[in-house]
Amino acid sequence: MIQPQELRIGNILNYTTAENDILPTTIDWQDLKWISEDQKGFNLVHHPIALTEEWLLKFGFKKNLSSWTNWERPDLTKEVRIRIQGKYLFYNGRIINSIHQVQNLYFALTGKELKIN
Repeated sequence: MIQPQELRIGNILNYTTAENDILPTTIDWQDLKWISEDQKGFNLVHHPIALTEEWLLKFGFKKNLSSWTNWERPDLTKEVRIRIQGKYLFYNGRIINSIHQVQNLYFALTGKELKIN
């Protein structure tokens, strides 16, 4: 279940429509209001997007050729290394398994929004 404190404006989640189509959606202030007032209702139709290599590529990460499990971004310092194993991303011992968590980590490290290339 997604907690209100996990989300920021601009986070990307999957949204299940009334027709049961699943579409990626970008969180706005109305969604933050919704989850704070009706967390259960919000979570009935919103779900995290699983982390994949495809998403990391969309966000501008590149594989470090010296190790197949390390991913980097040119704008992050060389000390910042992200390791993906299966569907999980590890950063300093922390497991990150969804797109909105990657967006939040990037913002915490850089103070900038992570954009799709």
